[in-house]
Amino acid sequence: MNYGLWADILEIMRFYGYEHIKTAVVQARYLKKKTLSFCCAIFDLTPNQFRCYTRQQANPLPWDD
Repeated sequence: MNYGLWADILEIMRFYGYEHIKTAVVQARYLKKKTLSFCCAIFDLTPNQFRCYTRQQANPLPWDD
């Protein structure tokens, strides 16, 4: 999800299915901020439901990227 084009995302959704991709993305250890926002929009979720977001909040960096 971090490094794909829209066509790539559509193809993996077609191949694996919406629910499988949703489960995998929610359990991902790292997503870029833009990717996280995009996934929240297409899967109708909040950032708190993502493992990478709660992990990031628990271990803040001394700088912002």
